[in-house]
Amino acid sequence: MIFLPRARLLCLLALFVSGEGRAVHAQTPTHPLAPEHSTPLGAPILRILSPTSGEVVHGVAIIRFQTQNVIITSLFLPPAQQRAALPAAHLHVSVDGAEWHWVHSTADPVVIAPLSPGEHTVSLELAGSDHRPLDTRTVRFTVVARPIPAADHAAHASMAQSAVQARWELRLPSGALVSTGAQRDNIKDAALSAVQLSYVVRPRIALTATLGWARSRDLASADDPKLDVFSYDVGAEVRAPRWVAGELLTLTPFLGAGVGGRSYNYRALDLDATHNVAAYATVGGEAGVGRLRLRLEVRDYVAGFKPLGGNGVSSTHNDVVAMFGLSFVKSPAQRAR
Repeated sequence: MIFLPRARLLCLLALFVSGEGRAVHAQTPTHPLAPEHSTPLGAPILRILSPTSGEVVHGVAIIRFQTQNVIITSLFLPPAQQRAALPAAHLHVSVDGAEWHWVHSTADPVVIAPLSPGEHTVSLELAGSDHRPLDTRTVRFTVVARPIPAADHAAHASMAQSAVQARWELRLPSGALVSTGAQRDNIKDAALSAVQLSYVVRPRIALTATLGWARSRDLASADDPKLDVFSYDVGAEVRAPRWVAGELLTLTPFLGAGVGGRSYNYRALDLDATHNVAAYATVGGEAGVGRLRLRLEVRDYVAGFKPLGGNGVSSTHNDVVAMFGLSFVKSPAQRAR
């Protein structure tokens, strides 16, 4: 039996215990990304923070969400950049039960615009890197038009009114002059050409100046000589709100009245023209298809009438003028009335 000094025996015992400790430690390695004393991850969880179910959204839907036990990241990152302590995931976003969806791969809120006013449903599906669903959440909300601030509304109204007030309308209508009553024995019905210039004072009020030329004949003289009938007047129109039928077709009725003059002049005879005071009342409407406008107007004229031959007493006669004309609107701003 070999006896060792007590000091040497204690040293050998210490070395043996130290070697056993290193062996045990080498048999229990840890994951380089796992924290010390880590626990297994739970199931992936998705939560929608806002909007809440039934909430009213103004204009744009901003879906804020939160995830747990996963990290939202791009599907197109290189493998070296995809290493993280949590599994990678992304969102599948669908609106109103559509068969298609799009991928959202950042932690930023999901922004959806434009959405028509009314009730909408948005579904967020949490999916792994292999696109398999992990969790799904749905929210239903109501979209209303974003209100215009009072200051902006007043500015828009002022700009619109200024644009309307500066609006000029030029038309070249054609039509007919139809004699009625006693005028039928003096003036033959005739084709008429005119030039009209309107100035829109307010959205529903316009001033219209008209110069018309009717190519008629004097029925009270031998051989019915050719007679030019000139009308020149200024009047006011009151326009009703535009009636809209469909997206393109519109109709704007109007009423009006005006005063001016009426001149009769023989085209080939050496006689002085006669000039008379005239007044009219009018009714009509403007039909629009896109940028094209068709204006139809009927005027009832009451005018003084001096015998064309120079003999006789002046009297008041009546006739009707019907005109129609085409015009084009240059821009949507000019169409708004």
